Amino acid sequence: MPTVGIITRTHNRPELLKRAVASVGSQSFDDYVHLIVNDRGEPQPVWSIVDALPESQRQRTEIIQLEEPPLGREGVVNPGLSRAHELHTDFCVVLDDDDSWEPDFLEATTQCLEKNPQFVAVATQSNVIYERVDTCGIQEEKRELLAADKTLVTLEDTLVENYVPPVALLFRTALLEKLHGWDASLPVLADWDFMLRLLLEGKVFYLLRPLANWHHRLEATGDLGNSIVVEANNHEVYHTLIRDNYLRMLGEKNQPLGQKLALPLLLAHHQRLIQEELQDFHKSEALHSEQIKTHLHLQIYELEKQIKDLSEQVSTLTQMLFAVNARLDSRFFSRLRRFFKKKA
Repeated sequence: MPTVGIITRTHNRPELLKRAVASVGSQSFDDYVHLIVNDRGEPQPVWSIVDALPESQRQRTEIIQLEEPPLGREGVVNPGLSRAHELHTDFCVVLDDDDSWEPDFLEATTQCLEKNPQFVAVATQSNVIYERVDTCGIQEEKRELLAADKTLVTLEDTLVENYVPPVALLFRTALLEKLHGWDASLPVLADWDFMLRLLLEGKVFYLLRPLANWHHRLEATGDLGNSIVVEANNHEVYHTLIRDNYLRMLGEKNQPLGQKLALPLLLAHHQRLIQEELQDFHKSEALHSEQIKTHLHLQIYELEKQIKDLSEQVSTLTQMLFAVNARLDSRFFSRLRRFFKKKA
């Protein structure tokens, strides 16, 4: 049985899928099965990509072709997770068709969990790569480290927001028997919901190495768009609805998740609101200080200009006085000389 089950969901994005598949093929660790879940997309482009792979990689790749009924973008992950569970893989990871890994991602993460059985999962730091797709292909514009201030993966921080994208998380497949995969009823943020439930089961090791690449296309729409960009409004709405769902569980019997997550999520939300208010206050204070600073600079500039004008006027008057004094001195000495001549 393979050690790792890699689940890749895709829908009519062959150029991006080709990069993800190449990323899998470049791994230094190769004891995996790559499960490509084609969400009602054209099957031929996916098969063409897989058929072009080296024989060893092709044998470790399966295509799961989904038709009707639609499972939703988040629910598409679950057939891949179920297949990985059927194959008795030790670990699972979700690599979306538009994301990629550094060559030692699988080796580093599998070794970590094998050496640390007390952890339920391992996450790595992530590069956020901003890119565009044009007639020349995929063009990287810039990259930055996601959540650079974080050194641990904690339930406390994740209650506020998820800073571990699926591409960066390898977890133990056995947990699926209890977690049952992603919530297919959610159009977005099912990865956050899954991460919350995962953290209730145990600790997540955090590798402080950016081995996962989370690709964003800010201007892309349609099939090429990112959910975090094109579904930005939905993200905020479902952030609220997920909290609300767990709060309702408090009043229902046999719903331990409500007891465990409802109040912590509510407290974390209000903590986030307070932090945002403080940030807005500091920004407003900084803006006000900057406005005062600018006003003072303008006043100083005007005063310096007036001083310069006055200095020029004083200089002109001084020159005029010197000229008048010179003329007066000249007349005085001229009269004085005439006076002495007469006396002589």
